[in-house]
Amino acid sequence: MKHFDVQARIHGWMADQIAAEDPLGADEWGYCASLQVQQAQQGAVPLWALMVSLRGPFLGQPPMCATILLAGAGGVPQEQGVRAIVTSVMGQLRQAFEQQKTGMVKAPGLGLNGLPAGLKGAMKQGPN
Repeated sequence: MKHFDVQARIHGWMADQIAAEDPLGADEWGYCASLQVQQAQQGAVPLWALMVSLRGPFLGQPPMCATILLAGAGGVPQEQGVRAIVTSVMGQLRQAFEQQKTGMVKAPGLGLNGLPAGLKGAMKQGPN
């Protein structure tokens, strides 16, 4: 009799989809899938919580995370559903990353608002 680890299979799909969406491995992604059981009128309903995280845009910031609950027939979600969710969440986390990054660059305390036109980011400091 064959058997398989459902969580390991979901992790494999998530890792594969992250690699397809970020082929150069330029970003630091994390992922996890855990089984949760919710009580409903018809009894216990198995749900999978899929979590994807992306590192914060600046040092010392915690990673940005998104969690989605996914139901599957017989307790096992479909591969296409897992991949679609991972792709969608990655796009949303990238948008949040850019918003947080540009929000910090434009912060008044950093003194970057007075840079000459066309010069992006902070100026170099020191001899190199």
